[in-house]
Amino acid sequence: MEYCPKFKIKKKLTEKNAGELFILSDNEKSMFIINEVGSRIVELADGKRKLEEINAILSREYAFDKNKIEEDTSCFLKKMKRLGYLES
Repeated sequence: MEYCPKFKIKKKLTEKNAGELFILSDNEKSMFIINEVGSRIVELADGKRKLEEINAILSREYAFDKNKIEEDTSCFLKKMKRLGYLES
C-alpha cells in the first residue's frame, strides 16, 4: 500500500477548537468544519504514514468498527483530495 498523501492546508487559515478543525477556503468564501476524527486524520496524514497505519491508530484511539474506520477514512481522504487539500 502506498503512503497517504500529505495535507497541504494553509496553517494561517485553520483553527482548532474542541477537537474540531475549521478550514477557510483559499478564496476565503467558504469554511469547512472537520470533526474530531477528521481532524485526527489531518494530523496523521503527514506523507510518512501508510493508510493502514492511520487506520490502525484510529482503531486504537476510537471505539469504532475497523471496517467503518477504513471506509470513512478512505472517503474523507478522497473528498479532501478532490477539494485540493491533499498533495498528489
